[in-house]
Amino acid sequence: QLDEETHRFKSYFLCFAACAYGYEVGCRPLIFLDGSHITDKMQGRTRRHENWKWFLYNLKKALLTERPTVFISDRAKGLKEAVPEIFPMDHHGYCLRHIKANFMTEGAARYRKALKDSLVKTLNKVAFALNESEYVAALSKMERKSPEATDWILRNDVEHWADTQFPGERYGQMYSNLAESFNAWIKPACGLPILQMVETIRRQIMEMSREEKNRSCKLGYHPLS
Repeated sequence: QLDEETHRFKSYFLCFAACAYGYEVGCRPLIFLDGSHITDKMQGRTRRHENWKWFLYNLKKALLTERPTVFISDRAKGLKEAVPEIFPMDHHGYCLRHIKANFMTEGAARYRKALKDSLVKTLNKVAFALNESEYVAALSKMERKSPEATDWILRNDVEHWADTQFPGERYGQMYSNLAESFNAWIKPACGLPILQMVETIRRQIMEMSREEKNRSCKLGYHPLS
């Protein structure tokens, strides 16, 4: 996509067909989202909401089916609003590791370490409660320790990261955002010009797929070639 005024490179969406097919036929409907910064001379777009909307719109077109999907992210700026706009019938979960980090610096910032650690343990109970009664009990325990911390929880989209409050399937993957691991994996390619960057990442994905195929064959599973 080119900028209409300058006719310079503006954005580029790429989805490898093999990855899209593999996701649809062999993976849970679970997609992790995270921004990846292009380094050196190539700078990313700053209009984050518009950028995420554009990306998600193209992602929606690239998906082969319309099965219900769960998205997991770290609540990046612009992404929180863009997901429900483009995928209004799907669910958006927030990475609990980032929630806990924000809780430490905001909801429990003024407390000493011992109490702060205790509050984080109670936050885990809120997040991982197995039913509504356990969830209420965990919130009540947090309230006794710190009304301020409880207020922070209720103001920070608890329905997007607490098990009992989340309306979609979790698939046991709410604790961390696996997209960050992918970002670290492709980091050496991100300083390259666009075409070289895409080609480098393509080769990495192909090599990873080959290694996974060989590993599965050794275990006695023979995927289709």
